[in-house]
Amino acid sequence: MLWQFDWSTIRAGHHLPKRRVRDWAGLPIALLMVLAILGPAAPAMAACQDLLADNTYRCRVKADDADNFVDCFSFVTPGALSEDFDLFSLSLDGTLGCDCKSAGTFAAPRFGRANAFHCVTPPDFGLGLAFEGRVNRRGRQLLAEAVNDTGTSFRLRCVRVSACELPAVPQGAAAPSW
Repeated sequence: MLWQFDWSTIRAGHHLPKRRVRDWAGLPIALLMVLAILGPAAPAMAACQDLLADNTYRCRVKADDADNFVDCFSFVTPGALSEDFDLFSLSLDGTLGCDCKSAGTFAAPRFGRANAFHCVTPPDFGLGLAFEGRVNRRGRQLLAEAVNDTGTSFRLRCVRVSACELPAVPQGAAAPSW
């Protein structure tokens, strides 16, 4: 026999039987217990300064003029050039001032809250160089792009390391540069 619903039990204003309402009465308490066990909601994504602070990265650099090389970056918080943080490049032997990009909208910007950043050389550095990058949520990797004052573009892929050294340049070869 096929199952049939008895429509005669439905009346205007008739709700779930009291037995079922009582069964649901403990639901809010059960949800609170689950939340207490799992802990508070996941924290908001950290800003780039928190992720990069006092970390060192080994970076593979590819230039649009086919010059590929390795560089080592160290991020220092607080910065000496920037009020936020600085990037020290071992191959440049110099420091760039940095800031996290803003999040939010134009109407309601949240400055310094993104996981993306930009850095620039100071005016007296002798080489104009600007970086723009993004660090992953755990700060282990970053991807970046850069451009120098002669229009050469660079792409970078960096991995966090405990220490970094530049590879030796073969004798007679020119050291790669920005």
